[in-house]
Amino acid sequence: MPVTKKIDMAAWQKNYTDGTNRSADKLVSKFNSRTGIVDAATSDAAVALMKAKVVSDLAIKKRAFKLKRQGDDGLHRAMSATGASSYRTKTAASAQKAATGFQPFASALEGIVNTLPARVDDPAANVTARVTPIAVGMRATAKSLYGAT
Repeated sequence: MPVTKKIDMAAWQKNYTDGTNRSADKLVSKFNSRTGIVDAATSDAAVALMKAKVVSDLAIKKRAFKLKRQGDDGLHRAMSATGASSYRTKTAASAQKAATGFQPFASALEGIVNTLPARVDDPAANVTARVTPIAVGMRATAKSLYGAT
């Protein structure tokens, strides 16, 4: 007679949590010991694989399934439990990185805004004369920064 197997989900969850706690420093250490990560991740092969797998029908269905399973209440609980503190801590820690990333856009935006014509009574004319140059300029800045065409 075959042996019946049953997964103890409480034990599995404890092992999972204990394992991730033990592995956290090792993960960081191993990751930081590697070089060539960016070249590998931005290679033509990696980009093609990402396009094929990340935006696959399975990935889309899996995402939808997990969101529906969690529901609004689950998302709200998760946000209430850690959202504010994580947001404060992580955004404060990344402020310099954010500023570095925004600087080229800030410079371009200043250059554009300082050459815009004065506002007029016509909202459509304002959009054409004032909003359009900003949108086009930000897109051009992004394309130039990231080497896109």
